[in-house]
Amino acid sequence: MRREKILVVAQNPARSWIETALREEKFEVCTATDGYHGILELFKPDRPNLVISDLTLRERDALDLLQTVKDADREIPVIMLTAGEELWPIIEAMERGAYGCIEKPVEICKLQQMIAEALDIRDLPGGNGTDKPKLAEECELGRVIVGDSHEMFDIRNKIRLISSRRSSALVEGESGAGKRLVSRAIHDSGVTRGHPFVAVDLPALPEPLLEKVLFGEVKRTHFGQSKDSRGLFEIAGAGTILLNGVSEISPDVQEKLLRVLERKVFEPVGGNTAIPVRARVLGTSGKNLRELVRSGQFSEHLFYRIAHCLINIPPLRERRKDIPRLVIHLLRKTNKELHKNVKRIPPETLEILQNHAWPGNVRELENVLARAIAAAEGDELQKKYLTFHDNGKQGFPADPQKLSLDSAEKDHIKHVLDQTNWDKRKAARLLNISRQTLYNKIRTYKIVPE
Repeated sequence: MRREKILVVAQNPARSWIETALREEKFEVCTATDGYHGILELFKPDRPNLVISDLTLRERDALDLLQTVKDADREIPVIMLTAGEELWPIIEAMERGAYGCIEKPVEICKLQQMIAEALDIRDLPGGNGTDKPKLAEECELGRVIVGDSHEMFDIRNKIRLISSRRSSALVEGESGAGKRLVSRAIHDSGVTRGHPFVAVDLPALPEPLLEKVLFGEVKRTHFGQSKDSRGLFEIAGAGTILLNGVSEISPDVQEKLLRVLERKVFEPVGGNTAIPVRARVLGTSGKNLRELVRSGQFSEHLFYRIAHCLINIPPLRERRKDIPRLVIHLLRKTNKELHKNVKRIPPETLEILQNHAWPGNVRELENVLARAIAAAEGDELQKKYLTFHDNGKQGFPADPQKLSLDSAEKDHIKHVLDQTNWDKRKAARLLNISRQTLYNKIRTYKIVPE
């Protein structure tokens, strides 16, 4: 079998030691010192399977090389080496399709992990030629689960492992850490992709209703006809059912859920026909479920049924090195949603973002950036546009419960409405919610035009 070929475009000494490390990993390596000679390598009959390019070589050379790679074959992953310079070249590289960026001096184990990720994604089965690029795009975990910390690498590895099977999994983390995003990534990047993804917020439902929502109900009319309603387990089919807040359910509901997972069948309320469970079951918890098991508040048997694999998402304050990448990711996303072009982040602004405690985690960061981008004039995100909901304190841990997420959501909705001149159809589309939901939130939050 032919070895994977990697093109390394960089100056010495980085080029030499990366080449040596890759050859030790049994890769075939070709090298170039600039973008021009790198482009020549792309058009040889034996085209590289992956490209590593130094973004600081000469900015335009590196970006031209990246563009040429994507024009020639969009499935070739490109990893950029950076030196912590201004964020805009990194943003432009990501927008042009770079798989990821690694800061110099490069940790070889981190580079090896990113190479393995990129090559795994490229090799995903995609059916015909038109489906494969779409599959690769949707499954690029490095672009969905953002971060260069060891914790985020481990999470992406676990997602790949879980998604290739139908094993259940438990995702733990503080509010706003990204539990639903991780759950969705598990569903989208493996065997359940293309099947339904249904989620239920368990604590929000009264217990008498919860069983009907999960398992459905069979009713008999006065004329002897049945009037059935399908539950979420049935609707999920061969896809995924996400049980949000599984730590909050009562012992009675825990027992019923355990029985279903053990027997792999369920019966609708009022019915006597057993329906097989085909869906993968994912659970999320804002609490440490092991601790609840030890204290007798949660069923040990149910814990082990759900937590075949446990993913713990660290709070953002414990992985501050991920913040610059998250800022880049959210900047691109929010610019697109708000039709803005904020692309420059002064060092003092980034320093504030990195030193903030982020009690609301990634969700709070997204809301802060959305407000700042909406308020920004020009293409620079100045620190005066940053507003927090903790009295402006920076860098001190805070109680996540004290952060008003409703207030952050209200501000974000109002900014989008103002940006669209209160065109509710357009605002709802940008917010990715229905117009009815937007009307409800306007009424709930008492949002009025200026």
